[in-house]
Amino acid sequence: MTKDKIHSYLKDIVFAIVAYIVLSSILFSENLFQQFGGIFHHLMVILIAILIAKSISLYNIRSQVSILLSHDKTIPPKIRKPLSIFIENDLLRIGDLNKSLLGPKGIIIDELELDKFVAACFEANGKCGYIGTDSNTPTEFYRLYSTYLDNQLKLNKKWLFWASISRHIRFLFVSYDELKINYNSGKANKLMFQRFCDWHVQNDVQLLQVDKDIAKQLAQSRNMRSTDIGVFGWRFVVFYTPITQPNGPNRYQINMEPMNDDIMGRLREYLKLLNDEARELRLRNGHIQCIERNTQAKNDDLKERIMW
Repeated sequence: MTKDKIHSYLKDIVFAIVAYIVLSSILFSENLFQQFGGIFHHLMVILIAILIAKSISLYNIRSQVSILLSHDKTIPPKIRKPLSIFIENDLLRIGDLNKSLLGPKGIIIDELELDKFVAACFEANGKCGYIGTDSNTPTEFYRLYSTYLDNQLKLNKKWLFWASISRHIRFLFVSYDELKINYNSGKANKLMFQRFCDWHVQNDVQLLQVDKDIAKQLAQSRNMRSTDIGVFGWRFVVFYTPITQPNGPNRYQINMEPMNDDIMGRLREYLKLLNDEARELRLRNGHIQCIERNTQAKNDDLKERIMW
């Protein structure tokens, strides 16, 4: 049994005890159930506490329940049963996908599904910070993740008056020579490269560069599933592994882990080491610059954008 499950069970137990104490105090004070005797009184309080706990669970998934109920009302009675069975089987399949997503094999999804998944992650992340790492050149990043930055920017617009996207940071695992080759490989590549760098500057997202071999070694030493990750508010982390196909559509292996002491400890070590190795990536007047940062700049990024 994982620590998260233990914490979940403990939370339910604590809630049930608190609910029992509160309800018992209320019912004793008003003498509403004296006619049932002591034992029946306690049984009634326990039953009410359980009902409240279940009601709260339903409230937490109210949007999903509402969607299912609204669909059910629109289905003609004669075909309601087969469609209900179909939907139930589909929900079971979704449950299996959720288990796979949290497991070592992850799930394989296409680009459209990835877009929806990333949008959901940023929406759930709300006004919290974000840390991203990627092992692709800017133009390859756009080819693989064409809507990723748009989804990240939507977060900033939604929480404009409450939070700043400046708590975000991205590490790019590409060597200086690879960046130069990518930038100088035609006009289209130059424009995409410029667009990528400008986006980070305009939205005050720190863009850092680390050589791929160093990042890979650090990821392996901390037992990371992939070098390419997204840390959402230190609440959960997503691991991205693109599956390249010469003539086929983009597909991706996605793994997801909720934060616990183990993964958080390994991630913090990994990101701290990356921050120590990283240089600031800038494109100025058509020249790529990987600028060494002083100790103060590294400490500022570590405090404000990574270990907040």
